[in-house]
Amino acid sequence: MRDKLLAMIVGLLLSTVVSAAPPTPDEFLGHPVGAERKLASYAQVLSYLRQVAAASDRVSIDEQGESTLGNEMVAVVLTSEANQRNLDRYREIAGRLANADQLTADEAALLIDEGKAIALVTCTIHSTEVGCTQMAMEFVHDFATTVDPEKLAWMDEMIVLLMPSINPDGQVMVVDWYNEHLGTEFEGGQMPWLYHHYVGHDNNRDFYMLTQKESRIVNQVLYHRWFPQVFLDEHQMGSTGPRMFVPPQTDPLDPEIHSLIFRQADLIGTNMSFRLEEEGHTGVGHNMIFDSYWPGGTRNTAWWKNVTGLLTEVASVRIATPIQVDASELTGGRKGLPEYTRRANFPSPWPGGDWTLRDIVDYELVATWALVETVAENRTEFLRNFYRMADEAAGAGMTDSPSAWIVSPDQHDPVAAGRMVELLLEHGIRVYASDRPLQLGMTIYPAGTHVIPAAQPYRAFLLTMLRPQRYPEVVPYEGGPIYPPYDVTSWSLPIALGVEVVETDQSLPETLRRIEAPIWPEVTLDEGPGGYLIPHSSD
Repeated sequence: MRDKLLAMIVGLLLSTVVSAAPPTPDEFLGHPVGAERKLASYAQVLSYLRQVAAASDRVSIDEQGESTLGNEMVAVVLTSEANQRNLDRYREIAGRLANADQLTADEAALLIDEGKAIALVTCTIHSTEVGCTQMAMEFVHDFATTVDPEKLAWMDEMIVLLMPSINPDGQVMVVDWYNEHLGTEFEGGQMPWLYHHYVGHDNNRDFYMLTQKESRIVNQVLYHRWFPQVFLDEHQMGSTGPRMFVPPQTDPLDPEIHSLIFRQADLIGTNMSFRLEEEGHTGVGHNMIFDSYWPGGTRNTAWWKNVTGLLTEVASVRIATPIQVDASELTGGRKGLPEYTRRANFPSPWPGGDWTLRDIVDYELVATWALVETVAENRTEFLRNFYRMADEAAGAGMTDSPSAWIVSPDQHDPVAAGRMVELLLEHGIRVYASDRPLQLGMTIYPAGTHVIPAAQPYRAFLLTMLRPQRYPEVVPYEGGPIYPPYDVTSWSLPIALGVEVVETDQSLPETLRRIEAPIWPEVTLDEGPGGYLIPHSSD
C-alpha cells in the first residue's frame, strides 16, 4: 500500500512538471529574442523547442536526421492536442490526396472533409539570415501557450511543420563567428569561408538535383512523409530597399504551373501584407524582384508538385548588430520597383531610420501567423485544390502529349541515366521498367528500359525537368525591355546530365512494372597484370 501511494505521488509530481507552462524564450535565454547583439545558438534553439514540446500537448518534435556535419534537423509539429493524437492519420490523408489519380471523387471528398491542412515553414537556409531561427522560439511558445480563441480554432483546422533551420551547419558557423568578433571591427562581417562545405551560399539551388543531405531531408518531408499543401520559406535580403517582400511574386509565370498555385500564394501573401499593415509594419512590397519561373529553389520546386510555395524576404541587419538607414540610401531600381516611392505594390514605404534584429523577428512573426490564419480558415479549399491540381495533372497526361518519356539503357553514359531515374524517384515520380524488349511504334528498346508516364500528379514537374526550357519574353509595357530572369533559365535534367530522353505518344504496355530503384547498368571490369580497366562511360 505504501509503495502504491508513493508511486501515485511521484506520478502526480511528474504530471505537474510535464504540464507546467514552458518558460518564455526570454526566460530561457536570459535576454529578449531579437535583442541587439544577442543570438541564440542552434543548440539553444533546439533545446528550447524540446522543452516546449515536453511541456505542451500542442507541440511535438519530428526527427528528420542529421546535416552534413552531424547537426540535428527537426520539424516542430504544431497543432491542437486532439490533432497531435492523430498525426499518422492526417499524414496518410495528405499522401492519398497527393496521389489523386488513385482515388475516386467520393473517396477524395471524404478525405477532404476529415483531413487537416498542413503547412511547412522553413527557416535559415542561408545561414546569415538568422532572424527566422530566432523567431521560431517565440512563435512556438506563443502557439503552445496562447488562449486566444481565434488561434485555438486555427489549431483545430491545420498542422504547422516548422523547421528552425534547413542549413544548421551554416547557422552554427555564422553564430559562432559573430559571437567571436563582437566588439571588434569585424562585428557583423562575413566569415572568410563558406557556410556550407559543398554548396557554399546557394544550397537554395539544390532542390532539383538533391545533392545535399539537407535538401534530401526537406524533400522527404515534402513528398514522402507529410505531403503539405503549403510551403513557406523565410529569407532575408539587402538592407536598402523594402523592409519585407511577400507574395504575389512578379512575372514571368512558368507556363506549366497550375494557376491555383499563384492564386493561393496571392491569397496568403495579401493577408500577410494586411496584417503587417495593421501592426504598423511599413515598407512591405509585393509583385517585385522575385519571379515565378525558376524551379531550382526550395519552395519553387513545390509549385510543379501542386504545393503552394511562398517566399518572404526581410531586410537584413549586420547579423544581430543594428543598422541605421538614411532615407537617402533607400533605393528601388529592381523589377517591379523602379523607384523607392509609393506604388500600388508598395503602398506604405518605410521612411528610414534604425533597423534591428527585433524588427526582423516582429515582421516574420506577423507574417507566419497570417499564413496560419489564411490556411486554417480555408482548410477545405486548400485540401480540395491540392487534390484537384493532382487529379487534373494526371488526367492531362492521359490526353495530352506526351504520354511518356523513354530512357533507354543504351546511353553514352548509362550511369548518368540511372542517376537521373534515381533522382526522379526521390522527387516522388512514378517510374516503370520493361523486363523485355519494348516496341513503341517502329522503335524497339532493350530490356531494362525505364518508362516515365506523364499521367501522374507531378506531370508539370516532368514537363519542366525533362524538356528544354525557353525563358518567356515578358515586357512591362509595349516597346519596353524584356524582364530579366531572376535566376538561370533552364533546369533540364537530360541536358545537365547528358542523358538521351525520348518522348512518346504511344500507349504503354501493361507489362511494365513499377520500380523503387533504377536498373543500373552491368559493368565488366577487365583485369590485367597492372590492375583493372574501368570504362569511363560506366564509372
